[in-house]
Amino acid sequence: MNQNPVDERPFEPKLIDETHEGCIAFFAFVPSEIEEGDFDKRWWPTLRGFPLNVNYSSTRQATNSRFALASALYKPDLETFRETETARELTYLNKLGGPYRVRVVLKKGGGMDAFKHRDDKLIASSHGKDFNGTMAQTTMIGIQDDEPVELTNY
Repeated sequence: MNQNPVDERPFEPKLIDETHEGCIAFFAFVPSEIEEGDFDKRWWPTLRGFPLNVNYSSTRQATNSRFALASALYKPDLETFRETETARELTYLNKLGGPYRVRVVLKKGGGMDAFKHRDDKLIASSHGKDFNGTMAQTTMIGIQDDEPVELTNY
């Protein structure tokens, strides 16, 4: 029997960010890490530790159905790969185009950073010691109002 009364409370969803017009909910994702065979052999093990992609999603009110899932998928732009003495970095571009990009930095001493930009403006950043935590933080900001997305109605 559950002794914790907190666990027995009904879930009550709340809008915690009113800046995203029409957003009902957002999600955080932990993508797969790039594995051998995901790209041409010459890129392995250079890309080890980077996410295969970065996905932002949220639900929105739809006019012809109950809700729509909005999804912005970012794929790695291999031409942006850079390596220094202290880090490796790779930029991800929205597959639909547009001004947004995500820059992922793997620190050689350990840790990871991710930065979401709209043109030259920093929208959000996340920092962590491990892949899963950093990527969950990275994607939980959801989708910006003018970010190119694919909509799936439900």
